Amino acid sequence: PSWEELVGAFENEINSLASIEITHLKNKVGSTDLIHAQLYKELLPEDKFYDRLYLSLYENYNPSELLNRETTLYEIGSLLERYSDKKNMKVLTYNYDNFFEQNLNEYFSHVKYKIFYNEEDEIGNLIPIYHIHGYLPYDKKISKKYKDSIKLIEDDYNFLYNNPYSWQIETQLEAFRKNNCLFVGCSLTDPNIRRLLKIAMGSQKRHYAIMCIEDLTSFELVIVSHHFSKMGVDIIWTKKYDDYPEILKNL
Repeated sequence: PSWEELVGAFENEINSLASIEITHLKNKVGSTDLIHAQLYKELLPEDKFYDRLYLSLYENYNPSELLNRETTLYEIGSLLERYSDKKNMKVLTYNYDNFFEQNLNEYFSHVKYKIFYNEEDEIGNLIPIYHIHGYLPYDKKISKKYKDSIKLIEDDYNFLYNNPYSWQIETQLEAFRKNNCLFVGCSLTDPNIRRLLKIAMGSQKRHYAIMCIEDLTSFELVIVSHHFSKMGVDIIWTKKYDDYPEILKNL
């Protein structure tokens, strides 16, 4: 779901439990997404909060939807397969869901990977898939270890990004410093990702992001491209989102 859809789901859950004018509360406590998420968690019982997050990810999901080779998800898996024997190959995701892993299991079962969402696991010789902001897999019980991994509210981010030695910060910085990274489906507007990219610029690594032109003019494209270039990211522009699979296929 988009952030707006996730917010709407939390607000509907709150409205079903109590008669509260949530808009008034949001306007009073602050205007950021993280503050609003903090408010929702304070208002909802813990189980309701995580149940609602899980349902927002999966309630309209049918696993058969993954049986499609014409998707961005499939082509990311294909890209991983093509480079799976390269040293230091890794995947970082800011999503909670495991759609990518399900897709790998369906089409690229010989690609050996391991999922990370806390600092206790060892990599071994497997390709790591790091869930930087937490992990809530499909068709699994919402256990304490999954709940503890989720980074969604203001308190989570304050702790995470004021702790430079957290595994999440170290993982991102190492990737940005030692790898040429490709961003797919990432707007690069998260201030924390931007901060880490700028910190890592001294390594001279160049990164790439696939983005859709949408309604930008040629002049505006130049401005946006220059903006992201200043943080070490070159933009691969597409005319529409449906072009993403073809871009990935040709890399």
